[in-house]
Amino acid sequence: MARPKDGQAKNDARMIVEIARPAAVRWLVILSLGAMGALLLAMSVSIVARQPFVALALFAAALGLLFLGLATLRSGASRLRFDGERLTDDSGAELCRLDEIETVERGFVLLKPSTGFLITLKAPRPFAWAPGLWWRWGRRIGVGGATSRAAGKMMAEAISLALAQRPGV
Repeated sequence: MARPKDGQAKNDARMIVEIARPAAVRWLVILSLGAMGALLLAMSVSIVARQPFVALALFAAALGLLFLGLATLRSGASRLRFDGERLTDDSGAELCRLDEIETVERGFVLLKPSTGFLITLKAPRPFAWAPGLWWRWGRRIGVGGATSRAAGKMMAEAISLALAQRPGV
């Protein structure tokens, strides 16, 4: 939906696009990771006397799953917003500005979230992550994962359109 910003004429409307991670999906992921972590932890305790190295591997995997569940629980972000100038999440974190974006890529063979797209930046930024919503690693930002495919496609197209319309391109 296009809404003009305050003080702008209607012919200079900026497209505001949002993508959200549904709360039900977030809780399903948290519960699934917790259950799998607890199951692996119980398995590692039950076989520690017979196979200590396997038990150690299962214990490490259980800790990893429990860490991912906790990270998803603690992640405050549940929505991304592109306002024509920058991409932010609802916790206030700025993922990138439009002038930092080099390309927006959607496709099947990319290392990207399953229902999203990949943004390549001109310069690296620090690692950051909101599980199921976005991640940033160096010059790459992955958007999507536990979001709808249609919303991801719409946001990717809005960013591509804004890139094509920026001055000097």
